[in-house]
Amino acid sequence: MMTGIAAPAKIADRAPSAAVIDMSWIARWETIFHICLSGLTLMAYSVESVPEIFWTAIAPCTLLILLTWGALELYKTDPLYLLTAGFWFRIAAAFFFGLGGLWRVLATETTLTYVLTFFNPSQDEMNKAQTVVTVSICIIIAVSNLVEGSRRKATTSNLIPVEAEKWLPTFTYGCLLIGIPALVYFTMQTLLGFEAETNGFSALGNLAYLGIFLAVYAGFRGKKMMLLLGIAGTVLLVLHGALLATKQYMLLPLIMAAIAHLLCRPKLRNAVLWAAGIGLTYALSAPYVAYTRTEAFQRYGMLTPTLAVRLQLIDNYLAGDRGDFAAGDDYQPWLARISYLPSQAFAVASYDAGRRGTSVDLALYVLVPRLLMPDKPDFLPGVDYSVAALANGDSQSNPSLVAEGYYVGGWPGVIFWMSLYGAEIGLYSREAIRRLRAGDMLFLPVILIALQVGQGAADWIVGVILGSGVFIAFAYAASWVAHCALKYLWSETKRLAAT
Repeated sequence: MMTGIAAPAKIADRAPSAAVIDMSWIARWETIFHICLSGLTLMAYSVESVPEIFWTAIAPCTLLILLTWGALELYKTDPLYLLTAGFWFRIAAAFFFGLGGLWRVLATETTLTYVLTFFNPSQDEMNKAQTVVTVSICIIIAVSNLVEGSRRKATTSNLIPVEAEKWLPTFTYGCLLIGIPALVYFTMQTLLGFEAETNGFSALGNLAYLGIFLAVYAGFRGKKMMLLLGIAGTVLLVLHGALLATKQYMLLPLIMAAIAHLLCRPKLRNAVLWAAGIGLTYALSAPYVAYTRTEAFQRYGMLTPTLAVRLQLIDNYLAGDRGDFAAGDDYQPWLARISYLPSQAFAVASYDAGRRGTSVDLALYVLVPRLLMPDKPDFLPGVDYSVAALANGDSQSNPSLVAEGYYVGGWPGVIFWMSLYGAEIGLYSREAIRRLRAGDMLFLPVILIALQVGQGAADWIVGVILGSGVFIAFAYAASWVAHCALKYLWSETKRLAAT
């Protein structure tokens, strides 16, 4: 039976490529391991004589191992999990809170001094923050596994049915022709200072990243010209991210190209090479991004510099200017960027001192498009947090989503918000696998947005959990309408051909 573009069909609970081996035991053991780690961390925090090495090395290292193992097991179960929120949550959490949690072990003296310049919490405050992070991740993993349900190992993972592959170039060109102009338009809006007015529609730019994915996928399925298009598009979008000085936009095209390659060549060696390449890109981009943002404000007084200022800063950086970061050759900007624990400790200590966070107070406004409410309040939690923590309204700071739950509501806030986030991740992952195994190309834009929800573990609750949910709801409705319309047209074409 043909599916996807070639002939939309009703999605079955068991797709033809779904298979026969029940792998749910992996999810159960993963949940048990995280519960044990959380219990051990809670016990350690209640005991004063626990060696400091538990907090600086053992706890974050164990978290790193568990999250990496969970992601690898998803990949081995079915490479299509590379396109799910659950997989990318594990990767993001392992990177930011596992590897990043080891900052006191890995950092040089210069890096330690720099990190503690902004937040200098006590050891006890950092220990409690580590406890909050570990418990938060445990809740997310446990709830997402529960909501996702049974996990079945796939014998084959053909993302797009053979009958539908002839449509790949058309679908790819459509994504690129819509997505790249959308990115250019909203980039110019950002550079001109209109980001708040246009932010809601910028999700159209995601089609450009989907186009990269499809081009690379088609290239490794035999269409060599599409591979060249995918490579060129990847380079273009990486440069776009460099212009905006945003690591997410620099890394996302590489991630989409990596996913496409690994779906066609699902080998662990390839996965390791891509992980190393993306990690190296992150390490190289971190000092550039830090330089650009710092210099833009110090020299020009701009949090969002104009195009001319950005081009000048890029030219200065390529000429060897490193600003404040030139003083210490052993400074590790990549590690400083993922060292969230001091900021998380401030958030936890603030709530305990009676200074509850207000970052979710405007949550309901997310449900109303700015087009319908032009005077909707701007959502600037990073600036508000920087004012509260550093008395500085000219910068942005972030305690990460996994500590924000405590910041806004204590332990009840952790349970509520992390359960909601885990439920979203589980739901998005389950639906993504169902659609992917059925070959529904029309739902790929929805799946891409949902994938980014999993990557948002270090962002803000309102933007990741609620804001992305609104985008996904609209994208899902549009994809469903297109799916039904195409199915109707297909049936009518067959009827007319028969008569």
